[in-house]
Amino acid sequence: MVVKLKKNKLNESHPEITSLCDQRITENDFLSDAEAPELQKYNLFIPTALLRKAFIGDYLNLE
Repeated sequence: MVVKLKKNKLNESHPEITSLCDQRITENDFLSDAEAPELQKYNLFIPTALLRKAFIGDYLNLE
């Protein structure tokens, strides 16, 4: 997760960042429907929904 701030905006962004802890964020929230990470050479032959599911299961761990 990347947060880009303008100068002197850190104090204003603190409440927003801490509010992320209260939200029910799942692994699916980190990838949009259009995203499908292609990490292997044959991934272009696999449906994007399956690629997202595999990426989430293999690489993302919110615990």
